[in-house]
Amino acid sequence: MNVRFSSQRFPVNLEVKEGSGSIFGCVIQPFKNNFRYQEHSKNIGRCKKCYAYINNLVQFERGGWLCNICESLNKINYTGFNIDNNDDDDDEDDNDYNNIQQNQKISRYARPNRELLPELSNSSIELLVDQDQFDGSNSRDDNSQQQQQENESLPDSIPYSMIPLINNPIYIAIVDYSGNEEQHDAITQGLEALIHALPNNALFGLITYSTRIGLYNLNTSTPLIKFVENITDFNFSDILSIEKFLVNKGKNESNIIKAIQSIPLINETISKKLKSVALADTLKLLMDYLSIDLFKLNVKIGLFISESPIENNFSSLEDLSNSYGKQEFFKPTTNIYRKLAERAIEVGAHFDIFAVGDKFFGFDSIKFLSTITGGQIYRYNKLLPTCTLPQDIYKLISYGWGFHGLLRIRTSKQFSVDCSYGPAIASKQYDNLYHIESSNPFTSIAFEFKFNNSSGFQDKDLSPNIQIAFSYSYLPPVGSSNDQQQQQPNNTSPTLFSSNNNILKSSGNSNINSTNDRIIEKRLHIFNIRVPVADTPAEVFNSIDLETTISLLTNKIIRETLEKGISEARISLIDWLKNIITKYNENVVILSSVTSSIDVNFSQVSHLRPLPRYVFALLKSPILRELTTDIEASTIRKKSDEWIYHQCLYSNLEPRLLHRSIYPVLYSYGAPNNLASKYLPLSQNTILTSTSHIYLVDSFDQLVVFYNLQEVSTQHQFPPPPESLVRQTISNSKQDRLIVPDIQYLKGKLIENPTEFTKFLIDEENNAGPSFYNFLRDISSNVKGRF
Repeated sequence: MNVRFSSQRFPVNLEVKEGSGSIFGCVIQPFKNNFRYQEHSKNIGRCKKCYAYINNLVQFERGGWLCNICESLNKINYTGFNIDNNDDDDDEDDNDYNNIQQNQKISRYARPNRELLPELSNSSIELLVDQDQFDGSNSRDDNSQQQQQENESLPDSIPYSMIPLINNPIYIAIVDYSGNEEQHDAITQGLEALIHALPNNALFGLITYSTRIGLYNLNTSTPLIKFVENITDFNFSDILSIEKFLVNKGKNESNIIKAIQSIPLINETISKKLKSVALADTLKLLMDYLSIDLFKLNVKIGLFISESPIENNFSSLEDLSNSYGKQEFFKPTTNIYRKLAERAIEVGAHFDIFAVGDKFFGFDSIKFLSTITGGQIYRYNKLLPTCTLPQDIYKLISYGWGFHGLLRIRTSKQFSVDCSYGPAIASKQYDNLYHIESSNPFTSIAFEFKFNNSSGFQDKDLSPNIQIAFSYSYLPPVGSSNDQQQQQPNNTSPTLFSSNNNILKSSGNSNINSTNDRIIEKRLHIFNIRVPVADTPAEVFNSIDLETTISLLTNKIIRETLEKGISEARISLIDWLKNIITKYNENVVILSSVTSSIDVNFSQVSHLRPLPRYVFALLKSPILRELTTDIEASTIRKKSDEWIYHQCLYSNLEPRLLHRSIYPVLYSYGAPNNLASKYLPLSQNTILTSTSHIYLVDSFDQLVVFYNLQEVSTQHQFPPPPESLVRQTISNSKQDRLIVPDIQYLKGKLIENPTEFTKFLIDEENNAGPSFYNFLRDISSNVKGRF
């Protein structure tokens, strides 16, 4: 688990927070670096009042330990006799004392070297959960109750044919076969890569839809598809039982590949006069199919679409003008897919969407399948031979998965969670408990905090404490035998924390053996921290984490865009920047008759200098892009798809990668093996004044190498050789993100305006907005007027 806070020091109270104008929150990657477990969760002590787990921040005193979250005293059994943790009266008579004596184990925390226990020596710990014991098995704990309700003990007698469905991962591919030959080829290659990445013990099922719904029977060497003729009063089990539909990948791989290769042939056997079947009908039948009373499945559903399942109600520029900039622009055409996503969580499934082709897909409605269940949305405007769908799906499947996650945030009483962003569904029954149906190492969730009282942390004995508990079902990544995981030191950075701590034990169950089986385990990860406090706004400014602040800000703006429209969100973002610059000048610069100029560049807080540029770039980004004549035609054709796709992308990106998406990283090289500069301003002046003339732009989903032929020496090989530093940087960038970026190598003269490179120079004035220079001048003028 990685946790990053908006500030390395929390504001001491609400007045100091407002005096800095900053955001108060954190970004969590719950599944990051969760590999080897260090202990069994049933052995870890818990507070009898708030149910927080014992950790390295508790204090031991008076025969017990003091909870760092609620400050309750929990007694320790030093004798082996029963003790009453809820009664502080020690004046019991001998008879009562003898009546409650029991032969109990001496507490784990009575030992003299208890500080060596993993839960007391690490701020972050990974635990194994027994199948019959969830999150501590304490019936009074809300987290435990929620999981126990969802994971009731399996009945003693389970049909033998159902046993493989219990602990094996399940993948179901739903394929739209209505596309053209290019779309079919891209999807076929993606499905073949998927099969190669799946573990041998995975269960696989294949469904097609367009004019008819088809279920594949993959138990035969010849592809056999059974079509649904009438969906009224029909269930998939009427033509194929769930046990026969889901086949073992290892034993049936050749059958599966043959079936995948037969999908493009369906169009040749189906009448073109038939009406297209709604995707929603297919998913309704599938949810009924997967609903099993005995237990909850572990299902990943890949949805491969070639056409939109809903109609585009935009037909003219007038339709576009009437809705653009308002909330209506993002209003779902239908809510059926939101309801289907909620149903999927109940049966234990989540969706990854692969939209193949440069067309309208109706993301305003179908996005909920992924955003609610924690899946991913992939979009491919470019098809073969450059389509990255095969590489993307191979990476997605090869990384570990987290199923049925529950995340609980416990905080000391002075503050609490205000709101959450990302694929975390707040529990309707319990406070600060969030359901995350699916997660991967790149999943990010953001939380904003609020003060519960005006005094905040002014009492120096009450420092802010946080405990984050994340329980989930765990499928290890390909090749990650736990015995191979290397021990790594505990990361004690005040801003970024990693769970690769001092590993004491390795799992005996999740080893990836020679047969490529990957076994699902129940896991629990616990993260603890005590955050120092900033007493003044100036101290807050000096401790702000810029990337995390930008991440929280972006999520706030995305929510405001959906609730109020693009126009209002743009105004709010600009106002936020003006306010934080004003607070900075009031509390750090301290304007006077001697120093009267407004500082809009954060020159006295160097790590915040890029902040105005990020806000400027966010205003020009695809989530806040204003409607201009150059994009009117594509917007009428695709409606709000471009905006919504990027909303979904940005809201799920970790801060490091979101920074690249908003304001791409520009590298310059004197030669392919000589890095000259990094994080350069994205302006033509940067290129014109640079003494280096090979450039690399990293915008998260695109990597562009540009040789400026006006200056670059002809002795430098083009494209850069495989062993060069430029290519190594590209290779590393491809590995550190879930989406495989599109890579281009360009050469030419800057004056010829090579658009595939110059489109990234967003500091210049263009159709998306003014230049950064003019933007900053306007901000400066407005802030100066406030003084």
